[in-house]
Amino acid sequence: MAKFRNIYCSFWTDAKMVENFTPEDRYFYLYLMSNPHTSLCGCYEISVTQMANELGYQKDCIDKLITRFMEVHDVIRYDYETKEVIILNWYKYNWHGSEKTIVGVEKGIAEVKNPIFKMYLENIVSGNTEVSIGYTRDIVDESIPHTRGRYVTFTFIYNNTSISLSNTNDLPIDEYKENIIEILNYFNRVSGKKYKYTSKVNQSHIRARLKEGFTVEDFKKVIDIKNAEWKDDAKMCQYIRPETLFGTRFESYLNQKVPEKKGDWYK
Repeated sequence: MAKFRNIYCSFWTDAKMVENFTPEDRYFYLYLMSNPHTSLCGCYEISVTQMANELGYQKDCIDKLITRFMEVHDVIRYDYETKEVIILNWYKYNWHGSEKTIVGVEKGIAEVKNPIFKMYLENIVSGNTEVSIGYTRDIVDESIPHTRGRYVTFTFIYNNTSISLSNTNDLPIDEYKENIIEILNYFNRVSGKKYKYTSKVNQSHIRARLKEGFTVEDFKKVIDIKNAEWKDDAKMCQYIRPETLFGTRFESYLNQKVPEKKGDWYK
């Protein structure tokens, strides 16, 4: 079955395109939006080698274009580990309200490997567009070809809260991963803190409790209880942290009485 991708005529007259994109930039952007590997969700797998071969460029030229599109134009993110590119504004022009379209989008999201890209797309499709993907890079040795992506850390950002995940292979990937991310998302939102998923200490405590049979809702209850109890206590507020809340006293915290609500928060 043939694929069709929308390229709006305004692509050529958009102020950002006219002022900031070189002819080579426009060529590369059109390629990213219309090549045969594209997915309806706006995120798809494609290697630097594939891009180089299909465009007739050298690999180092593709690397430079990817860097430019991330750091200067801020229109894509590329994961060198999973070999996935995500076009950040794709949904505005390619997702329509039909049930058939949404089914296709959700099917594409299910195949996304990078967890930050997947979280971003899941939020967009659910109607939460106030999200973004940040990133940091740590280039250890620029003389080694095609290594810069090995040191990229992507960050899912919403409501001034972020969850980061390096795309190196130093993190355990297991059936608890999505639950751990959800729990830390909730913890950061409620507490106003910024604990990272990349922390093996945070992962280990949450995973241990999940393996004991506790649910995500149990974690949220403990977070609510201890935040309400300790947030205004100058001595105890320092213990609002995953290491304390999700440690060996987790069950006793879970069985505490929930403080009475007052307004948006607790007494």
